[in-house]
Amino acid sequence: MNLLKFADIRRGKDSSDRVGQIMLIIYILLFLVFLVLPLGGLIYKSMQNKQGEFVGLSNYYLYIFQEPALFQSLSHSLFIAISSTIIVVILAFLFSYALTRTCMPFKGFFRLIALIPLLSPSILAAIALVYWFGNQGVLKHFLLGHSIYGPIGIIMASVYWTFPHALIILTTSLSLSDSRLYEAAEVLKTSKLRAFFTITIPGARYGIISTAFVIFTLVFT
Repeated sequence: MNLLKFADIRRGKDSSDRVGQIMLIIYILLFLVFLVLPLGGLIYKSMQNKQGEFVGLSNYYLYIFQEPALFQSLSHSLFIAISSTIIVVILAFLFSYALTRTCMPFKGFFRLIALIPLLSPSILAAIALVYWFGNQGVLKHFLLGHSIYGPIGIIMASVYWTFPHALIILTTSLSLSDSRLYEAAEVLKTSKLRAFFTITIPGARYGIISTAFVIFTLVFT
């Protein structure tokens, strides 16, 4: 009887394995058809001149070494991505710390408000920024004479868009910290500031690093 049950279990496992293998093959085929083949066609066309003749990597050489626009756009993208990452990580960490390590009231309400950008359309943020900080904006004087139509506006929009992603990662990281360490620090009469730098920051370092990578990738791409 036990052998029959084992055989049935084994047969079911083999069947599920075959289904998984078939699904994996289908996924690989779809990946090849809809991504690799079109990308390969684009790469091949990029190695042709205007007459359709194959010229190899000469187009890449001309674009990289004779067009200053490439390095200018790259430097601008890096500046926007790094600036946005630093601002978002700091703001999201402080907000996450307030949600997880303090007795702040209405935590659920503030968490909901912070996650709204995940659901709102991107055009809404752009319209709001122009309305508040544009040439006729109500709060344009806070920009100290700078224009919203430039790096400042892009960074502000990037911060608004990526803040919820950082908040989710950092809130999870801080909520998983070992509470016994804080209890030990309290017993030893450790100050809140010292506990923050010796327990909270080291305990959340992997979350902070992950957040920085995610935000940088989202903004840069």
